[in-house]
Amino acid sequence: LHSYNYIEWGVLFRDELQGTPRYASQALRRPEQYGFKRFQVNATAANNVDMGGVNKEGAARLRSVMVALPHVEFILQRNEETKPLWQALESGEGGELGLPLPPNVSFLFDESKGTGVVAAEWPSPPPGVGRFFGYAGGLGPTTLEAQLPRMAARMSESSKQGEGEVRGNGDSGAGATGRDFWVDMESSLRTIVVETGSGEEEGSNNTRRDTFDVCKCVAAVRIVEAAARAGVLAMPAAR
Repeated sequence: LHSYNYIEWGVLFRDELQGTPRYASQALRRPEQYGFKRFQVNATAANNVDMGGVNKEGAARLRSVMVALPHVEFILQRNEETKPLWQALESGEGGELGLPLPPNVSFLFDESKGTGVVAAEWPSPPPGVGRFFGYAGGLGPTTLEAQLPRMAARMSESSKQGEGEVRGNGDSGAGATGRDFWVDMESSLRTIVVETGSGEEEGSNNTRRDTFDVCKCVAAVRIVEAAARAGVLAMPAAR
């Protein structure tokens, strides 16, 4: 996969799950040492977040971190559950009234909140020329082929309406005449591998491992590249 330099790899951090499949161990708790410059904030109940802090005060604290680290890009999961955060940041209430949204903020539209449900309709890009954003929710090798044209059409519509211009460095590509975007995939790129144990009864000692599946990742990449060849997407830029 090293030849696909537009792919961005992510590492999950969650204190109570560290060292389990999908989640980094304590040895990787300093992500900046490994060159990570984009951090995603998933402030949802599904991620065991105390939703009492998802409010204007929480937005103000989050904004202060964003301002203090201008060299880091912060991805904010944008859905109904996180609305108190992103709405306060956009309105200038994440700090002093009237302050603009920090330039190092990106948005990930994921109304499924990690449940893997494909959106009935993909949202329009966030306001502001150059604001980076992506889509998530049920995306993977079995759904990308159908969903990428729908996303690209949304980008094209927004461009015609004057909502923005193309911005470089998209992970999955841009609508042929619209803004760049990325797609986020997690569960769809994993496979449960059953390792046979040595118990007396058949299957009694089997172990099920939640494993990253390179073959599924390659399948997703090929769908993106096929969409680019068909003119549905502009070819992604290197990250």
